[in-house]
Amino acid sequence: MYRHNPGLEEYVLVNSEEIAVKLFRRTEKDTSKILNCQAGNSVELKSIDFNLPIEAIYKDIVFESTSGAAN
Repeated sequence: MYRHNPGLEEYVLVNSEEIAVKLFRRTEKDTSKILNCQAGNSVELKSIDFNLPIEAIYKDIVFESTSGAAN
């Protein structure tokens, strides 16, 4: 539904299991461009002139280990 909103230029999906953000941006041809952001990248929302290092989104987050190894 939100993809059909003509006023929506960008939206982000923030991964809860690892440092990863998907940024969906509407192009001039009314299609979506998907940008995958990972550790070391910045998330740039051009529609509101906003730029943030991805690590700032995950500040103070500790991910659970999935290795199965006992400490």
